[in-house]
Amino acid sequence: MSHIYLEKPAIYSLLPKDLSSKTIYCLGSGSGQECDYIMNLGVKKVIGSDNSANLLEYAQLQYPLIEFELNDMNNLKLESNSNNIVFSSLAFHYIDNWNKLLKSVHQSLKRDGELIISTHHPIKWGAAKKRTKHKNQFLLGYQKSKTDNTQYKIWGNYLGIKKK
Repeated sequence: MSHIYLEKPAIYSLLPKDLSSKTIYCLGSGSGQECDYIMNLGVKKVIGSDNSANLLEYAQLQYPLIEFELNDMNNLKLESNSNNIVFSSLAFHYIDNWNKLLKSVHQSLKRDGELIISTHHPIKWGAAKKRTKHKNQFLLGYQKSKTDNTQYKIWGNYLGIKKK
């Protein structure tokens, strides 16, 4: 429910007021609801993309006036200088290499283009999880000795760094 009542209103509020001359590329658009929402704001053009052919087939049936394309965010291929805004709601956390993705997005943006994204909160998703039959714990933080800097323990992974 936080998705509907918190995240969507917050990310939509970041869109410019006048979209009449804008091309918006939606990454991870899934079944197309956010593309339809954006289209109804008076945008010049919206393109939805996802790596699920089944979701895109559904989206195209539901919203036939919107263009959808199969595109994997991990190997994103976008036309250079083609988008005023690249928009992505709750999809970036699925990506292994943000640098590669952001380079592709950047080259696709027109001068003064914008990237508008939301992602899961790192405190919840970066926390170490301990689940039992009776409770769930999400731990994020550290414990350090005041007398020996080599004595410490860390819970969670706030920065999302993969352990080798």
